[in-house]
Amino acid sequence: MLLIGLGTDFLGILSCNILALDEAERMLLIGLGTDFLGILSCNILALDETERMLLIALGRTSSGSSAATS
Repeated sequence: MLLIGLGTDFLGILSCNILALDEAERMLLIGLGTDFLGILSCNILALDETERMLLIALGRTSSGSSAATS
């Protein structure tokens, strides 16, 4: 429930607009996979604790929606 308020859907998919980040943040996140619009889409549950904390700290609400995966 905490993550839902940080821009994730009920499956724990984090969606943030990578273009809203500064250059250093962008370089850290770019390897985690972005689509052609620059929207970061990754399964936060598959990340280790350090990566998860980084993404939570950088979490921004995007204008796009996150894609749910099964």
